[in-house]
Amino acid sequence: MHGTTWRDIAGLAIDLAHQQKQKAEFMSDWDKLVEAEAAKIKPDPETERRRQLIDSDIGIERSWDLINSRAARSEAPETTYQASFYELSRHGIAQLSKANCQRRLGDLSDQQIKRLITALQQRRGQYSNITDELLNALATIYDARIRHEQ
Repeated sequence: MHGTTWRDIAGLAIDLAHQQKQKAEFMSDWDKLVEAEAAKIKPDPETERRRQLIDSDIGIERSWDLINSRAARSEAPETTYQASFYELSRHGIAQLSKANCQRRLGDLSDQQIKRLITALQQRRGQYSNITDELLNALATIYDARIRHEQ
């Protein structure tokens, strides 16, 4: 700081204060933008249903049964279905051992599993990883889910 005058230091302090004010204004605007965007996002129907169960006056046992009931489950978001199709068509049966794939398949409704099997069958010629073994494994998963519900 040798040779620095008090005017130089004051100018730097003013610049710093101005930068901090601009940053605070930017962050405030950013927070408002994030809040506005978050307000546009509607929770999926399943999340809303679960919130209602928590807020309602029914017993914990009944809530648990309703939450885990396959019949009460709605379809998974289309992106979950598409991700399942993508990973199984590109990577084949090996994906069934992966936690993400298992979670996605668990989220799909019975109808979506049937649709997935059909879509994979229709595109067998395009993707070499769509094998009989994969399709049979998915059919077994589907059958087990249907039997479990009965």
